[in-house]
Amino acid sequence: MPVGLAILALAIGLLIYLADRPAGRALLIPAAWSWHGGTRLFGSAGAWLPSALHPFAFILLSAAVWPRRAAIAGPCLTWWAIDAVAECTQHPALSVPLVSLWASTPGLDVFARYAERGTFDIADLAALTAGTLVAALVLKRQAPLEVQHDS
Repeated sequence: MPVGLAILALAIGLLIYLADRPAGRALLIPAAWSWHGGTRLFGSAGAWLPSALHPFAFILLSAAVWPRRAAIAGPCLTWWAIDAVAECTQHPALSVPLVSLWASTPGLDVFARYAERGTFDIADLAALTAGTLVAALVLKRQAPLEVQHDS
């Protein structure tokens, strides 16, 4: 079940980028795929919801293959840290030096574009923390069901 929730979360996140965000804003989504027509399908939630959905989905997917003893804390801490660091690289105090460092380095130039195009927002840090906590709750709730099922 958590894998299905993860796929649904990723689908909603993709829909937000296709329908609510201007073309070319997402690095991995071609501008030609954009449906953005000026109105926001997700309203104001579209501004922060992807920041919550990303760690939520990737925590659930990671937990499916994570060693059982750390199947909640491991993915939660890992994806929270990845997303928090990624958000912080968009802060002007970090993005300017990182862009100059990474832009001419093959393989790191994609990170330079991310840091340069993005906008740091404390609300995104709050959203990714919320997404992490919800994923932890889903996994915690799922854990007793798996123990009962195995016996």
